[in-house]
Amino acid sequence: MFDASTTQTNLNRVANAGLKVDGIAGPATFAALLARAGLRVVAPLDHDLGASLAAKLDSYGINTPIRVRHFLAQTACETWAFTVLKERGDAAYFQRYEGRRDLGNTQPGDGALYCGRGLLDTTGRYNYSLLADLTKLDCVNHPELLEEPDYAVLAACVFWQHRDVNALADANDIQGVTRAINGGLNGLADRMTYFERLGVLQ
Repeated sequence: MFDASTTQTNLNRVANAGLKVDGIAGPATFAALLARAGLRVVAPLDHDLGASLAAKLDSYGINTPIRVRHFLAQTACETWAFTVLKERGDAAYFQRYEGRRDLGNTQPGDGALYCGRGLLDTTGRYNYSLLADLTKLDCVNHPELLEEPDYAVLAACVFWQHRDVNALADANDIQGVTRAINGGLNGLADRMTYFERLGVLQ
């Protein structure tokens, strides 16, 4: 994964994280990394997401310092620094997705129903259906599942692996990673800021 002892020491030094330096990249270490990205103390959602990240990242090949750093920087941007797991907006806002065939939104109401959820803002009937096919998670009939920390992490890991984003992370190509996640370069400055803050990862 990464050098947990050095990372824990760095987090204690720059963020007063109060971590036990035990060399284990467990839930507490991941929660502290999420808090570091948002420049805050550890919040309840960080604890839940930290446990899921510790359990899942390695099995999806997100298991080197540079891969974890890019993954957390991108997910930080998509979740307002790990404070929300559902895209913010009202009914009028979600109309922007209505009828978007590129997102697979072919039925009335799909725009709001399949708005962005999870760590990487899974959006559109097509992407929910793809996730369901890859995981057998019934998120087409129950899209709200991606608002639960464990499934939010799962969705992000599956998408990351499916799009082979690790290769772009290995090349330290933050623009390439951003395009793979976002389809463009929206929020690039924020993603770069989070990436820099996560330089504690070693």
